[in-house]
Amino acid sequence: MAAVGCALVPHVAPLGLGAAVLIALVAGWGTPATNGPGLSLPSDLFGSAAAGPGVGLVLLVAGAGGIISPILAPYIASVSNWTVGWYVTADATLVGLLINLVLGSERSSQTAAERPLITAKEA
Repeated sequence: MAAVGCALVPHVAPLGLGAAVLIALVAGWGTPATNGPGLSLPSDLFGSAAAGPGVGLVLLVAGAGGIISPILAPYIASVSNWTVGWYVTADATLVGLLINLVLGSERSSQTAAERPLITAKEA
């Protein structure tokens, strides 16, 4: 949602104030919607013992992105234009999505390999 919202902002916002507010809500809602899966990855991947430091690392990376993006997007917009700035912001959200998907699929494949097979006799 964040990637789609950020990519559509320069195209939808000029339609009017209501459209600008709506697309900003879509872009803004998409980012915190990933917090649950993103923050659960350390415990899913490394177990409960590493959950605390892992969540701290995730928050550090996310916090750095939250500090850098309001500086980087306007800088890119000033060098080129705002459409490119919003596209770069959308690209950053896609990177986060891919990290969640790759690490999540890695964990699910590890879990599937560790699970014992249930035979028809046991079921």
